[in-house]
This record gives sequence, C-alpha cells and structure tokens, in this order.
Amino acid sequence: ADDGDRIDIGPGLYEEDVTIDDNEDLRLSGAGNGTDADGNTIIDGNVTIGDFEDDQRLGDLRITGDLIVNSDDNRFDNVAVEGDYVNNGENNEFVNSPDSIGGDAELNGAGGLLSGVAVDGEVQVGADADNTQLTGVSAGGGFTIDDGAADVETEDLTTGTATVDDPEDLADAVAGDEFTDAGDVDATIEEGGTITVADGEYETSLSVAVEGLTLESAAGAEETTIDSGTESVVVEVDADGLT
Repeated sequence: ADDGDRIDIGPGLYEEDVTIDDNEDLRLSGAGNGTDADGNTIIDGNVTIGDFEDDQRLGDLRITGDLIVNSDDNRFDNVAVEGDYVNNGENNEFVNSPDSIGGDAELNGAGGLLSGVAVDGEVQVGADADNTQLTGVSAGGGFTIDDGAADVETEDLTTGTATVDDPEDLADAVAGDEFTDAGDVDATIEEGGTITVADGEYETSLSVAVEGLTLESAAGAEETTIDSGTESVVVEVDADGLT
C-alpha cells in the first residue's frame, strides 16, 4: 500500500499479526466489529502501528489481541480490542466503541482521547499523558491518573471498582451519584461494582441504591467505622444484592 490508500477489509477471520511500519495516512475499514466472522472483520492477533507512521484510520473491525500505537494523530472508530490498548503516541483517538477494550487501556502519550468506550480492565493515564480527555468511559477495573499528568479532562465516567476516603463521597457513591475517589477521579459506580472504604471514621448515613454493590473495608472493621452521629438509621438499603 502507498501513503493515503484506503483498504476495505471484507468479513472474515484473519489469523495474523498486523504491523503498519512503512506507511502514513492509511484508511483500514472493516465490515463490523462483532464476534461473528461471517458478517464482521476479525484480525486474530495483535495490531501494531510503528514509530512515525502517523495519521492512520482504523474502523469497523475487531482485534483479538492487543492494539499498540507508537505514532501520532491516529483515530480508531468502532474498533473492538479484546486485549490491551496501549497508546504511546500523541493525539490518538479511540471513540464510539461501547464494547471495545477487553483488557486495560494504557494512555502514555499526550493529547489522547477515549470517548464512548467500555474498558473491562483498568484505564491508566501515565505521567506524560498531558491533556488527555476521557468522556463517556466505563472501566471495570477503575481509573488511575498519574499525578504528573497535567490538564486531564474527565466527564461521565463509570467505574467497577473504587476506593473512597471521604464521608460525603462514600454516601454519594453508594447512592449511585457521582463521587470523587481516593485518586481524585470523579465517577459513578456501576451495578455490581465494588467500593473499598479506606481506614477511618465516617460520620455519615448511607442509602444504598446501586444493585449488586459490594462494600468492603480496606483494613477490617476495627479500622473503619460508619456512624451518622445523629441519625437512628445508619445504613438504608434500597437495592438488591448488597454485600
């Protein structure tokens, strides 16, 4: 292929690793990102975009391994990655993929965007990932944003696991409202999620409204106390499946 070519990939299972290492500005367009090879495009392996191979566009396909990006200004639209998404470049966008990343999302380069994405594992924003944007992202393994990353913008995040260390945030979290976790990430807890309560005394009452929630202490009952101080009911459960 030459720089700037469009490659349409038909439905089927392509059992191979794919490396883009000698082209810029390619357009790879599949038939869909589903799991049925009869109607979707499935690359059964890893996809790697090499250094300096900028401005790639991948859309409507599934990758069973990892997607590793070492260049800049790429866009991945409606792409499902069953392994990890590792972004080492700058200004790369992963969007419009509600069932998209089966492993972790590792964002190491500046200016990255995750939008409309579901991550089964953890979303990790590295120290050099300045100006990263996370919008409409769910992360089953939670969010970790390095303190060294500047100007990280977040909006409408949902997490499957979080640690809280503040009474008001604990009350908001179990109620299904947005809260700030111990790592200063604003999110809401998803159904079936786990909230770990850090050591300390929490003067608050709790109204649990998240289905299937697990609420646990980081260091055991002797180190964690919930006491409203004034309310006769400390914990009210309005949802099924609380552990």
